[in-house]
Amino acid sequence: MKKIIQNKTMLKLSGLFILIIILMLGLWKYEINQYLRIHREFKQATAKLENYRDCLQNAEFYTQQCCQIQKTISQFEARCYQNKTPSLSTTCLLEDIQKIIDDKRDSIVRIDVLPEKEMGAGYVQIGINLKLKTSAQGLTDILYKLKTSAKPYQVNGLSVQVSSDGLLDVEMKMNAIHRG
Repeated sequence: MKKIIQNKTMLKLSGLFILIIILMLGLWKYEINQYLRIHREFKQATAKLENYRDCLQNAEFYTQQCCQIQKTISQFEARCYQNKTPSLSTTCLLEDIQKIIDDKRDSIVRIDVLPEKEMGAGYVQIGINLKLKTSAQGLTDILYKLKTSAKPYQVNGLSVQVSSDGLLDVEMKMNAIHRG
């Protein structure tokens, strides 16, 4: 009988030992799964960090490229401005034209100034294409002011059309000689 009790006790201890081993295996499996999940998240975070670092490097590269392009554009604009800066004679000419057409009924639509031609002795000839809206009396006044101006203006072409609002659409092609 003593042997049966010992066998029952051994059986109970064996069962308890097996149960502890099963619980330990379950806990070990849970810990491994946790470790694998954390490892997977770490890899994903590392990949995102690498991606962000690449994006940052690309952003720095593109920022440098953009700065270089803006610098080049600024230099190009500066060269264009130097080449297109109106000369003193062109500026004076535009001021004269605006004074001549300084009437409330006249409105300048467009003024195109053509390149200067050297005339010698410090004079330049400047071509002007002028488009404006005016009345018949306004056109007469403008032509009279051009003829009597202290600076010589030569009208080479004159095109006049009556617009629907009753005013005249005037296109004039003329030359002016100014001191350069």
